[in-house]
Amino acid sequence: MRQAAARIERALLRHRDALLLVGWAAAVLLLLGRSLTGAVPPYALQDILINYAGGLVRRGLLGAAAVGLSERIGGEPWAWGWGLAALLSLALFLLAIRIFRRLPGDPALLPLALAPGGLLFFAYDPDGGLRKEFLGYLALVLVLQAPLARSPRAARAWAAAGAAAFLPAVAAHEANLFLLPALLLGLRLAAEAHPGLRAGLAAVAVAAAISSVVLAAYLVRLPSPNPAAICAAARVAECGGPFGWLARSTGDGVAYVLGRRDLVDLPVYGVYAALACLPLLSVRFAARRGGLGQALVLVPCAAVLPLFLLGYDWGRWIQMAVLPASLLLAAAAAAGLGGPRRLLPPWAAVLYLASWSLPHAIAGLHLRAVFLLAALAALVALGAAVRRIGASRR
Repeated sequence: MRQAAARIERALLRHRDALLLVGWAAAVLLLLGRSLTGAVPPYALQDILINYAGGLVRRGLLGAAAVGLSERIGGEPWAWGWGLAALLSLALFLLAIRIFRRLPGDPALLPLALAPGGLLFFAYDPDGGLRKEFLGYLALVLVLQAPLARSPRAARAWAAAGAAAFLPAVAAHEANLFLLPALLLGLRLAAEAHPGLRAGLAAVAVAAAISSVVLAAYLVRLPSPNPAAICAAARVAECGGPFGWLARSTGDGVAYVLGRRDLVDLPVYGVYAALACLPLLSVRFAARRGGLGQALVLVPCAAVLPLFLLGYDWGRWIQMAVLPASLLLAAAAAAGLGGPRRLLPPWAAVLYLASWSLPHAIAGLHLRAVFLLAALAALVALGAAVRRIGASRR
């Protein structure tokens, strides 16, 4: 059993990039299939279709783009919304893979890339994974290219691109503001890797912090929009779900959470949070980097704690804590600011990766992560077939 687990672990390491892309494809294709077969798009796509037809509104940026493309080019708004989400989330995965590829080839770091509470959360629960916080993650992975850049000029460009991308992420969903501390830590990592850029990166960090806070404060104070007009522009038959939330206040959200969540949800999601945080222990830092290493975990996790009172989707909030911390640790390790620490033996690592998945809203046991082993088996079989064909041609 130990040898079999070690082989599976090595295969997971070898195919980690492909597995992430298979997970991305599974998420976006599932949303597409449910949209084609249902009278109403799934909740995640309805959320993306919130637009400005009923007045200037928070969360409307992506929907305004989808509706505008539909009006100018043709096609259903949901199809444009799905296309934008697919394209932007693909950019997120490709940039994250670019970070993971720079990690030392050590199975100890596998959970950072393939944890069920990380990027593969998209495949296991697309209704939670493809919500608009993925735009905040996209801004973060743009910034995290800076510590890995080979030249100060490239590092400066990546950092500026990520900081600029954070503003439309906040405009698309104000909850992305809770990812600001992770973004600022990413800029700090870039300054550690490129000391000559510290002053410039500090200026970028200050500008990003002030502008995103001001934008979020403006958005949450906007008057209530006209949900019927928004639904009509989005061509959604049932004007409920995310559209109905636009007129609710922060107090309404808190009351909804307290009314829907039972005490039993606390230990259940506590276990999920502990499982999701486990990979964060797999990176160790030298003594001179110890304080920074602790901040890379504690600050992103603490920043999202208010969301557990403001919104019902506790699994999403766990991912909003753990995924940014995982990306920060991965970038730090790839940049030489930290190193791998063997946390789980091969059998335990395989069991961890393939035996649980994080639900975004419904507390309970979810075993969708077994998808990982099925996808791995398919990739191994495909690779063997390609090698046989190549050998026969020679």
